[in-house]
Amino acid sequence: MEKKEFLSETILCQEGQPVQGLMLILEGTVRGIGQGGELLLKKGDVLGLSEVYTNYHMMTYTAVDKVTVAKFAYQAGELMLLLKNHMDTVGYFASSVFRQFQDTFSQYKKRKADSIYLYRFYNRNYQRYAEMCELYRFSPRTLPGQEEIVPLVLEEDIEQWLGGFYRGLYDLVSTSNEPSRLGVEFYCGMILNISKSIYDMLVVNRVMTEYREQLLKAFMDENGMDLFELFTGAYFRVYHLAEQEKPDTAFIEETIKLLTGYGYDDKDFYRRRTEEYRNRLSTIQREPITSDDEAMSAKEKSEEMAHSLEVILSYAGCSTEEAEIFRQDINTYKQTINKNGTEEGDRKLRLNITKQFYRIYAAALHKSLDDDKIPTIVNMFFQFGFVDEELAGSENALYLYDTVSRLPSDPQTRVYTLYEWMKAIYEGKKEPCRNEFDSDYNDYVHELRRNNKITQLEESDMLADKRQKVIFELENVFPVVNKITYGRITIFCPIFSEHNILKPLDKMLVSAEMVNRIFDFIRERDYGAFCRESVYSQPAKGIQKEMITTEILPDVILMPNIGNRGIMWQEIEGKRRSTPARFMCSLFQMEDLTNILTRLTAEFRWEMCKRIQGARWNDIAERSLTSDYYDYIVSYKKNLELSSDIKEKIKADIQKSKNNTKEMFVYDYTTWVMYESNGSPRLNKVVRTIFFTYCPFPAAIREKLRANPLYTEVLDKYEIRLRQKTRYFDNLYTKLRNGGHPVPEEIEATRRFIET
Repeated sequence: MEKKEFLSETILCQEGQPVQGLMLILEGTVRGIGQGGELLLKKGDVLGLSEVYTNYHMMTYTAVDKVTVAKFAYQAGELMLLLKNHMDTVGYFASSVFRQFQDTFSQYKKRKADSIYLYRFYNRNYQRYAEMCELYRFSPRTLPGQEEIVPLVLEEDIEQWLGGFYRGLYDLVSTSNEPSRLGVEFYCGMILNISKSIYDMLVVNRVMTEYREQLLKAFMDENGMDLFELFTGAYFRVYHLAEQEKPDTAFIEETIKLLTGYGYDDKDFYRRRTEEYRNRLSTIQREPITSDDEAMSAKEKSEEMAHSLEVILSYAGCSTEEAEIFRQDINTYKQTINKNGTEEGDRKLRLNITKQFYRIYAAALHKSLDDDKIPTIVNMFFQFGFVDEELAGSENALYLYDTVSRLPSDPQTRVYTLYEWMKAIYEGKKEPCRNEFDSDYNDYVHELRRNNKITQLEESDMLADKRQKVIFELENVFPVVNKITYGRITIFCPIFSEHNILKPLDKMLVSAEMVNRIFDFIRERDYGAFCRESVYSQPAKGIQKEMITTEILPDVILMPNIGNRGIMWQEIEGKRRSTPARFMCSLFQMEDLTNILTRLTAEFRWEMCKRIQGARWNDIAERSLTSDYYDYIVSYKKNLELSSDIKEKIKADIQKSKNNTKEMFVYDYTTWVMYESNGSPRLNKVVRTIFFTYCPFPAAIREKLRANPLYTEVLDKYEIRLRQKTRYFDNLYTKLRNGGHPVPEEIEATRRFIET
């Protein structure tokens, strides 16, 4: 036994590390925080005792103030020997493990009560919202992932008698004046059993914590797609519709009170959004002050949009019959209260509108390709899917009208609206995307020729016909991607409708500046994210064959919808690896765009590696990002570097991702970029090593991480590999200079990249 002192804020033990000793606290306080709970250990408590069952720390323990401990040497499986050698302190061991159990059990009961209460509160208030919508006859909005909010289900719950059982056991032990009379075997068995119960509770607590966070995010989240937005949006809409009795704000105030109780008042977005609500509420009865010119301008725009559908149908050159069918379906859709209804009639109506929408869109787009004066209404149709002012809502329609002439996209920086992308294809600046069967336009045309559907002459004409390329993109890519990026596939309808708007349009509109800022954010953490290797050969300059690195940023195409998803559609263009990837997301994005583009970057990294490795992408004999990660997933149960707790978590994550290795990788990569880069360790040692090998942080981040002992080993290995690479370049530079050749810029750039 040795005494040790720790200063305030010192980390004594890190979550996931093996238990290498038990510490009896002589002075001071230690706080343990993990995914499954929190412990506050004081004088007389034994740190690590609750984890002798797993032999891995389930929390990170930090000194709250100056702490003095007596450290007992301990190895896994030697608890009985330790107790036998220190029977004079066994009372501390017993009382401490009981206190840790009681604290954990109390947290378990609170989390369970919270989970049940929050689900009931959610259901009750959403029902109140739906009743308000029905009363005032407008379509209730649904939240992304709303169908996933179900009552709490615990596959392996805690036996409720454990609390009383261990209290009684503690009474028995505490009244014994002679610990040796109960025997070392009794104390060893008791501590191990309580430690196992604590472990079981922490596992269940973690499940309930995730469930609780899911529910709390449904009430209010950073991205604004939540019940608070539904409640406040419906309230202000109803306020203007109600002629006499105004709606009650009680259900909004209840939600604010609930979130305050769960600590949301410490979050910036909570304060900002509640303040916005209060300010709007206090000024709701004031008439907006506008000049006569502004009022007239808005009136003129509204009058122009009053006949939007007719303008679009006329421009597209629809037949009388086709126009009448679409007109009737749009009117029916406008009168439908629940536009997200799941009844057969609702689904059939959305399907009919969708089919007609794409036919009209294609006809109008073909006419517009050679038209320099596209009507504003038609341009709104192209860019937003807008067809009717009433469907869009008058305020939203005015916003779209003002925005369509100054869209924040920028093809010069590779960010296109869908219409701009179609124009780029028509003008020969871009090639069409692959279809959903992974065939590009050339493959598609060649397949038609092989099946004798076209002649050889027709094949040559089609390969050169830019309008046919636009048709291919319209028919094979646009409908599929538009539905995917919308996110809620079962209720998809391409028409711009107010019921899909969950937060202000100006806060959802994606701009080229936003996209490029996020790409910079990703590259500042994974500097090789969009880099490709290629062979460089210049014998005249003394370079026979060297691998150089080039960065190629992806094209981003913004779909004309209000959605919550993105998709990495293809990692290269055609067969050339030196071409940009294609990322696609909604023009009005409800989800956090940083999360979406980070996920798409992860998908790109995975697919690009598979493209390079070919059939051996998962062959561990051919080391690569995909093969190493695949091997980690398929062999995690045998991996001695992973604790049993971590293995259980991996198993749960695999089930959650439906055994999809790529989906697991995407989740871990997102964690790597968003959290590990900030010094917040969340990945296990094996995954962290893989990412440090293939997706390393730049030098500035590596230097900051070196202060954390969790990163020391992997950083040392990385530095060794880096020195080997730089030594190779030193030798290459010497060889070139001895031969009288200057170092080519391509080689210099590759070295700068490696040393980043």
